[in-house]
Amino acid sequence: MGPRAPAFRDRATLAEWCAFVALISLAAALYVTHLDRQGYGNEYYAAAAKSMTMGWRQFFFASFDPTGFISVDKPPVALWVQAASVRAFGLSSWSVLLPSALAGVASVAVLYAMVRARFGPLAGLLAGLALTFTPITAATVRDNNPDAILVLLLLLAAAAAQRAAAAGSLRWMIVTAVLVGIAFNTKMLQAFLVLPAFGLAYFVSAPVSLPRRAAHLAAAAVIVAVVSVSWLATVDSVPASSRPYVGGTVDNRELSLAFGHNGLDRFDTTSTSRPSAAAASSGLGPAGWKRFFSSALAPQVSWLLPLAGVGAVFGWLSRRGKPRDDTQRAAVMLWGGWALTHLVVFSVVGGHRYYTAALAPADAALAGIGLALLIGAARATGTHRLILPAAVVCTAGLAVFILLDGPHWNRWLIAAVPTLAAASVLALSVSWPNRSPSTAHVWATGACALAVAAVFLAPAVWAASPMATAKGASGGDPHAGPAPVGGPRTPAQKVEPLVRFLSAHRGGSKYLVATLGVSYAAPMILATAQPVMAIGGWSGGDPTPTTDQLAGFIADGSVRFVFLAGARSPKDHHYVPEWTRQHDSRFVIPGFVRSQCKPVNGWTAGGEPTLYDCKR
Repeated sequence: MGPRAPAFRDRATLAEWCAFVALISLAAALYVTHLDRQGYGNEYYAAAAKSMTMGWRQFFFASFDPTGFISVDKPPVALWVQAASVRAFGLSSWSVLLPSALAGVASVAVLYAMVRARFGPLAGLLAGLALTFTPITAATVRDNNPDAILVLLLLLAAAAAQRAAAAGSLRWMIVTAVLVGIAFNTKMLQAFLVLPAFGLAYFVSAPVSLPRRAAHLAAAAVIVAVVSVSWLATVDSVPASSRPYVGGTVDNRELSLAFGHNGLDRFDTTSTSRPSAAAASSGLGPAGWKRFFSSALAPQVSWLLPLAGVGAVFGWLSRRGKPRDDTQRAAVMLWGGWALTHLVVFSVVGGHRYYTAALAPADAALAGIGLALLIGAARATGTHRLILPAAVVCTAGLAVFILLDGPHWNRWLIAAVPTLAAASVLALSVSWPNRSPSTAHVWATGACALAVAAVFLAPAVWAASPMATAKGASGGDPHAGPAPVGGPRTPAQKVEPLVRFLSAHRGGSKYLVATLGVSYAAPMILATAQPVMAIGGWSGGDPTPTTDQLAGFIADGSVRFVFLAGARSPKDHHYVPEWTRQHDSRFVIPGFVRSQCKPVNGWTAGGEPTLYDCKR
């Protein structure tokens, strides 16, 4: 038999409430303090949040710019929340970033409640600490990418799924389905990675007949599909002339965005047509399971993987021989399935390392369960008592590997973690059953506290880094660890000379300027709230506007100035696919502008003009 699951009361004691309040206070301190040091986070989404406050059309379609020329390349739920915050409190770092920070605190609370409900207050507290101290979580909740709100929605869906599996409840399965559908409208297909785990837990353990389980899951699947596509279908049903162009697509359809740019393209690193999202940038490192132990990804999310594995194994063994509808085993299936699916998918997809924030809740839950079970086993006799020291050694060993392989930052941890691990192993190795009960309790508590400190110290230090240091204003790749050289610049500082010139010479044009991509458009919108046309969307590569459309904008006076910083050199044309040469705005638009407009003296980069006056 494996170690027993801890017994616990349904109603929390005063001590448990105090521990919970301390946990939430710690999470709030890490996630909310000094948010202004992060600038606007990802200026792309911050500009969209500002633009979405300027009209219901812009709000509903998640428009990047105030006029609704092009939308962002994500669905709108997270941006709706951010836009509401900006509308309520005005544009500032706090109003843009606070929704994500509060979502992070709420996620810790939901995880604590879920794990406590099945494995007791100690497991819940340790799971909450594990999530709080996951560095990528601490980084993403202090940013305005949609991941923090996605994680909260998935955790709420998991809580509903856990209740559904315990009661065989169709009502709770419907709640689960609705929440997953809303999560889909936060970050599209990534939300579906939890579905196998939820479905497995319900199908195996729900205390109803097999036909009813199957029927409930089928109904939930239909609801997930309906809720997920509701906004996409609505947008695609609106004539293209009456809404923004769908950013991140080649055909101006949200369905293509969901299953292309934000879906299957993440797996495609060999596309010969339009460059895939995976090929464009992968902060996850080379594909394969080893990326979780690379210097790019391991310091962000991998510290507690050994404990998570122990939690999955021992959580399952602790329920061996129990009835099919055992709720603790169902919880292990839910968290284990969530973790395994994300580990497999993230080992092969491309993208940014902050995507792995969606793995953190399951990793933290299993680590908390495993650590609590091992602490309980350490008080028993026999071989089970040796497993906690072994788990501490393995976890501390991985921490040392990560620290040695990573940046030369906080190197004192390389000595501190093994020292704590050795002290905890020594204390755990000393036999305390023969001591007096009170002495044995104190000794056991101290030994286990050392073990907890040994496994949490390194990730906690990394998790504190986003609060302690400014990470820059781009927000393109939020992560924990050493800060980049220099602090964040405000949008006004970045584009002030250009805005000053354009404002003085704009005349009556509708757009302040048309820029290639968003790197200059976003800070100009944030600094001025003026209409700025982002040619080609996020990367500058979307096929909008066409040359004919841009010619029309120029002819009717809507666009006078075009800013081409970031344009591809004509010599690059020989090294890109035919589709890209014909449709990618970074290749199509610059040649047209150079042939139709005059360069403005004094605005160059690398010897090439960047600002063009198209007035006729």
